[in-house]
Formats: sequence, structure tokens, C-alpha cells
Amino acid sequence: MITSTMVWTVKSGDTLPMIAAQVYGDPRLWRPIADANGIADPLRFPVQQDFGRLLLVPASRA
Repeated sequence: MITSTMVWTVKSGDTLPMIAAQVYGDPRLWRPIADANGIADPLRFPVQQDFGRLLLVPASRA
């Protein structure tokens, strides 16, 4: 769980659920990450041009 916004660098193999699981402890909490970064189609994330992209990961609301 995080208490403030953090930055995640996208690498090959990352998915939004995987990032949510590592940061929040729950893969189902991927939507706030997608919303904070304007990811309209999470099923197509990441594509090669996303590698190296910095994502804002909002603080958890727990």
C-alpha cells in the first residue's frame, strides 16, 4: 500500500493488474492507474512504445 502518488517505469512484461498487485497488493485495483495515465484500452497495454514510459500510480484509498 502506498500513501502518496508514485512513479512506475513501464518495462516488458508489465500489465496493469501486475503493477496494481505489486503496489496495492490487489491486482483488481488497476483502474485508478489506467485513469491517472489516460490509458483508454488497458487490454492493449503495454505496447512496445510504452516501454520506458513513466506511469503515475495514485495513492491507495485504504
